[in-house]
Order: sequence, then C-alpha cells, then structure tokens
Amino acid sequence: MKWFKHYSNALTSESLADLLRDTGLQGYARYWLLIEFLAGLFDGESDSFRIPIETIRGLFRIRSWTELETFSERLSTIRGLYIKRNGNVFEIKAPILLESSIVTGK
Repeated sequence: MKWFKHYSNALTSESLADLLRDTGLQGYARYWLLIEFLAGLFDGESDSFRIPIETIRGLFRIRSWTELETFSERLSTIRGLYIKRNGNVFEIKAPILLESSIVTGK
C-alpha cells in the first residue's frame, strides 16, 4: 500500500478553495479521490497517466457524460493537475505528485 503526504492546509490554496466553492464537498471529494488513485499508480518519476474514461467515470460516480466532461475541465484549472480527453482516455498530468511524498508501506 502507498500513502502520500500533502499540506494540511491544502484547502486554503486558491484553486482548491475555488473548487470547493464551485462544486461543494462532492467536487472536493472527487478531486482527492483522483489524487489518491493517481498516487497509487505513481512510480516516483512520471507524473503522466493515461486512464480510460470509464475508470474515471466510475471513480467519480458520474453517470452523465456531460457532467464528467464539465467536471474534468473544472479539475484542469487546479494548480498541479492537467486533464485532457483523447478519445476514450483521459491524459492526466499531475506534477503535484512530484511535490508530495509518496511512500510505499504495508
């Protein structure tokens, strides 16, 4: 199992505070679900991921394709997270993981 450290005041960052204001706790939770998911895939070097859209849709528990597209675009405005749809895949760049301490443990 991996775990990662992040700033205890992450909520005070402008981009996360804006996300919470715009999307409520549901959007904020989805953001952390994605970061946790990506941290689990993180190899310590590459901050780029190609994730099938269906995987992200299931992770976020979003049924509507329009809502998924809108929310993924909204996430792209957060510092350290870039998401682009390419066919049936989301190409995600998460340099914020390079700033976090990802630790492998049991």
